[in-house]
Amino acid sequence: MDLRGGRYEILHLIASGGMATVYLGRARGMGGFERLVAVKTMHAHLADEPEFVAMFLDEARLAAQIRHPNVVGTIDVQQDERGVFIVMEYIEGASLQQLLRSLHKQGNTLPLEIALRVFLDMLAGLHAAHELTDAQGKPLHLVHRDVSPQNVLIGVDGVARITDFGVARAEARISTTHGSQLKGKIGYMSPEQAGRLPVDRRTDVYAAAVLLWELMALQRLIRGDSEAEMLAKVVASETPSPRSVNPDVPEALDAVCMRALEKNPDDRYPTAADFAEALDEAARSMGMKIATPRAVASFVRAHGVHTPPVDLRAKSNAEGQAAQVPTRIENPVSGRASAASFPDRMSSPDRKSSESASAVIVPPDETRGKRMRTAPLVMASVAAVALAGGAFWMLRAPRTNEGAPVVLSQPVPSVDPPTIAPTPSMVLAPAPPPSASAAPTPPAMESARAAPSASNTGKATATTKRDPNAPPTATARPSSGGPMYRPSEL
Repeated sequence: MDLRGGRYEILHLIASGGMATVYLGRARGMGGFERLVAVKTMHAHLADEPEFVAMFLDEARLAAQIRHPNVVGTIDVQQDERGVFIVMEYIEGASLQQLLRSLHKQGNTLPLEIALRVFLDMLAGLHAAHELTDAQGKPLHLVHRDVSPQNVLIGVDGVARITDFGVARAEARISTTHGSQLKGKIGYMSPEQAGRLPVDRRTDVYAAAVLLWELMALQRLIRGDSEAEMLAKVVASETPSPRSVNPDVPEALDAVCMRALEKNPDDRYPTAADFAEALDEAARSMGMKIATPRAVASFVRAHGVHTPPVDLRAKSNAEGQAAQVPTRIENPVSGRASAASFPDRMSSPDRKSSESASAVIVPPDETRGKRMRTAPLVMASVAAVALAGGAFWMLRAPRTNEGAPVVLSQPVPSVDPPTIAPTPSMVLAPAPPPSASAAPTPPAMESARAAPSASNTGKATATTKRDPNAPPTATARPSSGGPMYRPSEL
């Protein structure tokens, strides 16, 4: 069994983002101890970049210090021959983004009482992160900087949690980001963040308010044909109230949301806790009941957004991922090994044979085309190498961070090879019947097996009656194995 860090078994792909891929894993320990975990591994193409590795480790270091029921817990951080990975608390459920997309496809919307419960949970987790201090009690001034639906996980226990502190800023963080680089998603950035100005916890208050606006207005707040257009809207455009877009939004909630969306940080709620308190008071003032965690849990389960871990594990066992899927693939361009992702489905139609067979990763044409479209400069460079060395096939390496499936070639069935028994010096009894073969023998093979070929024995076949005066005759035992196949024949 292949274990990361000596104790973490990779079971199934959960999600992939711009910086890392998250897998369902299983922590193993003494006495049969087992626990489901989430294993977050950095994308291979970033593993050689010191800045990204430092940022990755920063996330683990910072998140591990936050202990709150509305923050996804960090359990461990390790490094092995495949790189650095973070082990986190596994949350059975779905992200807010997944839930919203599922509802949209069904023509439904998230009920406001459910949305407020999820939102208040998220604010509680954010406030806990903002209040983080070091060992001496000095505030770390942590800012998440990437509050968005993707980073809010809603568990089947009805509790929402904030996750992914990968672009978080703290005064004491080891790595620093370049001032010219934007971190986070443009649609949820505050004006000061988009303008590359200093940020504090009020930046997260603004981002959370954007999310609340969208939950109530039922549409995106910041839209544009380009990043430049979206940035301009974040910085300069006037924000419409959610009530002006959706008249069903209660006036009290509309007012709370608009204060949190003020362009000037000084005009917003100073903390996430103050924002949450204002929302709670507004809901009570209008006699609105905010959903309980039990109601949220029932809602998430009823819409079937998530896949229970037992189903993920069953799928993994059926596909033979844990035992046979390679966890390293060689990058033909750079010569460096990179982590292979575990696809949701394998291409092999023979599930039984795939459990015991090794698989070969074949890059899909669709992924190759996408990479060629999105990286013309890289393509031009590699094409020159291809013309010189005839290595154009190197461009077919898959990009696992784009979420494209990794196609596995059909594995070789598990077949015992034909065996030839040692030639006896004398046979006084009939030759034993053929033993059961590992694979069904086609009718055409029966006649071939009835009489051993000369190439196998070089002897005459023994008969059941023999002349006592005749010399001993050697007998070859029929092969016990089924027909053999080469990979190219499958």
